[in-house]
Amino acid sequence: IYYNNEVEINEIINFLESENKDKKENENEKIKKELENLKEILIKNNMFLENDNIKNKEKNIKISKIIKNSNKGKNKKIITIAGTGGVGKSIITINLSNTLKNKNKKISIIDFDILNNSLHTILGVNKYPQKIKNKLQKNDLIQNKLNIKELIIKINKKVDLISGINLLFDSKYKISSEKVKFILEELKEYYDYIIIDTSSECFFDYTKNIINNSDNVLFLLEGNLIEIKKAKKLLEMYEENWNIKKEKINLIINKYNEESIDDNIIKNIFSEYKILGKIKFNKKYNILINKNLKTKSINNDIKNEYEKITNKIIKLKKRNINLIIENIYNKFRFNLYQKNKI
Repeated sequence: IYYNNEVEINEIINFLESENKDKKENENEKIKKELENLKEILIKNNMFLENDNIKNKEKNIKISKIIKNSNKGKNKKIITIAGTGGVGKSIITINLSNTLKNKNKKISIIDFDILNNSLHTILGVNKYPQKIKNKLQKNDLIQNKLNIKELIIKINKKVDLISGINLLFDSKYKISSEKVKFILEELKEYYDYIIIDTSSECFFDYTKNIINNSDNVLFLLEGNLIEIKKAKKLLEMYEENWNIKKEKINLIINKYNEESIDDNIIKNIFSEYKILGKIKFNKKYNILINKNLKTKSINNDIKNEYEKITNKIIKLKKRNINLIIENIYNKFRFNLYQKNKI
């Protein structure tokens, strides 16, 4: 009451002080005293109110900042490239990054295939920079504080590569889910898209952690009976053992040619999944790998298909959950992690 009516109470007190002397003085004094007591009580209560308001205001400012920061990242995406062995995950990873680069996006490619990491070879990185070599020799990132930025290799103005990721694993190829989460959260600060090339080995827990922490999964398959069977088994394992939602997984038919199973049949077999497109087989893929010519060696039809698929990827929705709450939570955990790195 006092908070909204401070002026009115003061006016009443002043009025009583200057009131007609004919009125009983003791009556005026009594009322005046009661009003003074009321004012004192209200002031005291209001101090608590103001303190609470200040605290709440500070909390609201902090929450607003977090929400604002989380909204900055809402258009950023973590995309995992998955599929069976030899299906073309590494080539797709690089070609998608090149297509996104041409759309003025900042991209980080992470080679999380610790058994057969090949992205640095395809991208023409013949030697690790000396600082990464030193880390490799000392196995420094396991023993000391994790700084993922130390593994970044600049490919061009828009694309960075993180290879040598095996540094973050122990001797049994294990990495904590927390470490995976915070690697991705840290990189999300600097890139529009994080594209992850994974191992086809389905018994590594870290692959599960990566997929669970991704916004979208691009699952590659080939149009022949053997590869379709293998793809179905792997997708079933994702859903039944790893609890990966089908909505998160998008299919790409790779190495498609005139001998492949008709794409309408493939669409019918995988009707529960969204198929983003098909990429034709190109004999020049070997040149791409051996000569490091990137997309210059790929014909226009395939470039156009990559363009279509990339546009669909950009339009893909993130995981179907409350993104603001999730980003606030991740931001909070990330800040906690920065103070005491795993």
